[in-house]
Amino acid sequence: MTETGALVVRMIFSLAGLLCIIFAYFIGAKGKITLIAGYVPSKVKNEKGLARLFGIQTLIIGLFTMVFPWVYGFNRTTPLLWLLYYCVPIVILVLIVIIVSSRFERKSTVC
Repeated sequence: MTETGALVVRMIFSLAGLLCIIFAYFIGAKGKITLIAGYVPSKVKNEKGLARLFGIQTLIIGLFTMVFPWVYGFNRTTPLLWLLYYCVPIVILVLIVIIVSSRFERKSTVC
């Protein structure tokens, strides 16, 4: 990849990471949990805990997205493996948050 192309990819990743950090601030610090996709107020028993969990997760994803292309250069491997090295930690983090978020879910009672 040329230097110009690498710089463009790095800037795109940095802007996407910055956007994630902004969302993390709104969700985690300001408590705007309506920004969470699939949020249903009647199913949540602890809104502050859920906001904190998703805020931290989104912050970690944003920081990782910003830092990854600058730390792990493009000339180390093929573009497909480079994307794989980026996507695997993100998917693992998302799966962990999906599992942990169930503790903030209101248990349904069947009458």
